[in-house]
Amino acid sequence: MRGSALCEFTIDRTAIARRSKAGECRRGWDEVKGVRSYSRGYLVLFERGAVPIPFRCLDGVQLERLRAFALSRFSAGGITPPA
Repeated sequence: MRGSALCEFTIDRTAIARRSKAGECRRGWDEVKGVRSYSRGYLVLFERGAVPIPFRCLDGVQLERLRAFALSRFSAGGITPPA
């Protein structure tokens, strides 16, 4: 079933990392081109590609860190709502 895979995110002031059975992907915040919201989470956009971050994979601290980053980095509220 799609969406049932377990993943773990680490969010700090320098990077965001996603760990799953397939391995770890770590990207620096300087690589982020935008953050969009969708009904089940956020989509972090890069020059080439994007990483979906489901709300179910974030704890309260991680959610606030992601929001704070987006607000500090991008104008007009940081996170773009879905069209």
